[in-house]
Amino acid sequence: MKALRVHSAGAWADAAHIRRYDGGRWVEVELTPEPVTGDGPLPAPTGLTGKKDSPLWGEHTFTWDPVPGATGYAVAWSDALTGSVETTEATHRVRGGLDWGRSLTVTVCALGPGGKGAPATVTIKNG
Repeated sequence: MKALRVHSAGAWADAAHIRRYDGGRWVEVELTPEPVTGDGPLPAPTGLTGKKDSPLWGEHTFTWDPVPGATGYAVAWSDALTGSVETTEATHRVRGGLDWGRSLTVTVCALGPGGKGAPATVTIKNG
């Protein structure tokens, strides 16, 4: 690896140190680089939609576009029903108990090495 050196009036830096002249003396700070691993939080899933499978029984299927790098998804639903699940598929069915005319809000977050990603949310109404 080549050393990076930056020079300016009264200061210089390389890949491991920053030095500057301050009040008659050199002040040095040692840098500790951290590797970039790409393990940060994942983006929100796109294309989240919900459709009624059986309005009579309150069954709804939610789908979304897979998120690159995701190892799974955290799916939570609330309003007339409340629950949550983790899945490896880019789809989940919420079954039963959603009365006619009631709403259901579903939130999906991608899961990965960096933890839970940003949420995507959709609300649908049974009826």
